[in-house]
Amino acid sequence: MKKILIVDDKPMNLELLASTLELDYETVEACNGQEAIDIAIKEKPDLVLMDISMPVLDGWGALKVFRKTLRRQQYL
Repeated sequence: MKKILIVDDKPMNLELLASTLELDYETVEACNGQEAIDIAIKEKPDLVLMDISMPVLDGWGALKVFRKTLRRQQYL
């Protein structure tokens, strides 16, 4: 089953997306960009759905790290 990482700082949004996708996909959730990076390294999702405006590390900052760090691991 394909895995989707859902990243949002609003629990209601995480819940809504997870419940919408759970029949067809395995979902994992994160509440900020840093947590998303940590989870992505461990879980290796097929797709990341990420909010842009979040505390700790926003979506743009997380994307930069994904491109820089994870590409070296031939993940992206």
